Amino acid sequence: MAVVAIFALACMAIGGGGGLSGVAPNEGGSQTSGNGTTNAGANTNAGANTNAGANTNAGGSASKSDTANQVSSGGSSSTTLPARVCDEPTPWPLPTSSQVVGTGTSASCTATALSTAIKTGGNIVFDCGTAPVTIAVTNAIQVTKATVIDGGGLVTLDGGGTAQILVVASNNSLSVRRLSFINGKAPDDTEAAGIGGAVAGNWRSKVEVIGCTFEDNRAARGGGAVYSLLSPLQVINSEFAENSTVLHAGFGDGGAIGTDGASESSSDSLGGTIQICGTIIRNNQGNGSGGGAYLWMYPPDLAIIDRTSITANKVIKNASNQGAIGGAMRISNGSITIKNSSLISNASIGNGGGLYLDCAPSCTITNSTFYGNQTAGWGGGIFSGTSSGQIDMNNVTFAANSQQNTQGNALSGRGLDQPWSCGARQRQHSC
Repeated sequence: MAVVAIFALACMAIGGGGGLSGVAPNEGGSQTSGNGTTNAGANTNAGANTNAGANTNAGGSASKSDTANQVSSGGSSSTTLPARVCDEPTPWPLPTSSQVVGTGTSASCTATALSTAIKTGGNIVFDCGTAPVTIAVTNAIQVTKATVIDGGGLVTLDGGGTAQILVVASNNSLSVRRLSFINGKAPDDTEAAGIGGAVAGNWRSKVEVIGCTFEDNRAARGGGAVYSLLSPLQVINSEFAENSTVLHAGFGDGGAIGTDGASESSSDSLGGTIQICGTIIRNNQGNGSGGGAYLWMYPPDLAIIDRTSITANKVIKNASNQGAIGGAMRISNGSITIKNSSLISNASIGNGGGLYLDCAPSCTITNSTFYGNQTAGWGGGIFSGTSSGQIDMNNVTFAANSQQNTQGNALSGRGLDQPWSCGARQRQHSC
């Protein structure tokens, strides 16, 4: 396949200073890097303020502003749910059963009461009084039936730094809404048991996250907060902060979010979708791949990142002294769409200070901003791996990104060393 990178409207680079069921491609590849140019002759504002606390464009602010939904963090600083930026999906069809956790007081809302309700499944709500409440979870709660849990913006589930919080069994579904998850910890296991410190979706499960916050959750295998294994994943209007993976036996991909495929088999022809919309991913740390998120797919799987702010995440080498690629995200082995989003001040030791991409067969990036990302390797803004296919870009801004301690080097790798069309002008390497 011919590899072409196109900026159809305008672009700017300002020199300002494998999954559980597959093997990831080599992180190496071309070390051709782009030299920053200035103006391409058109307005390069992608609609996303490059301030780290900024509006991520098209549909509303992704900042934490829903003060009516304040959630107690049970000892950590309180937080608020992100404003609704993206339309919430149609609720899943559920069993007719509806469960209520609590009898009107905070003391009545316990992990035991929640676990009992989850065993029945259906739509679960809380009656814990009018004040925020924190529920201590000392053992992982197993989800074995189709379940929706709605915390109403008042409920925090706390793993205490020792317990995984929710585990979705194979062939089941879980939607978590208006909940806060803190201090969850998956077991120190390099297989499926070690995924998702707060929410772990096992094979053929289905996980949906709407209006939730995740803080200080950890996992060993991958996905410090949320992980989905050979299953679709939808994350809407949520926030992930200070989550991490741990150095354990060479793994630890995806500081906040991790996936391994979006459909039930790595070799089927159906494909599935991983969607992250209206979400803030900040100050997370991964080991190996993906400081904020590691999204691994199998063609024809699709990843969509929309109206999302990915800020100040970092990735370091894993316990096998490998990787450290994709400071904000590594997204690999599927069709990838990124739009109306900002990647700001992320960092990696290996390639891709902002993004590490493997497009299969293609990637599309539109109306987005890459600002102040840095890497000790190649590609301050984006590194494209050796297996990448076509990369199309439209109205994308690159500013103050750096590679190998050199400012003005936003882009590197396969498909990013071609002549591009920038407005009415031809630019070599980068624009």
